[in-house]
Amino acid sequence: MHAFGIAVLLGLAVMIVAALVERYLAKVPEVRALVFLGLGIIAAWVMDFGLWREWEMTTRAGWLDVTLTGFIIGGMAHAWHVLLGFIGGLSRKVTDEATTIERTQLRAA
Repeated sequence: MHAFGIAVLLGLAVMIVAALVERYLAKVPEVRALVFLGLGIIAAWVMDFGLWREWEMTTRAGWLDVTLTGFIIGGMAHAWHVLLGFIGGLSRKVTDEATTIERTQLRAA
């Protein structure tokens, strides 16, 4: 269970790093998923972290364990991105940000 928690938190870290990289890729937002996957695989390889090895399950090759873990970390990063976007949307809805913006823009005009 600790290994899964590590993978979830690594996914959050990958999402944060991808958000920094996304500034430079603003013209191509479709690349976000590939950036998540790429950074997830890099993180798994740098840490030599494999979920199947942590769960004491055998795989055919060691590289497969680490690479598939990287895909899982990238997927977790995407899940974090969606979840935090949802929470941000709820926050804007609750605080009625649209009404606040309309009031300030109407006064300025």
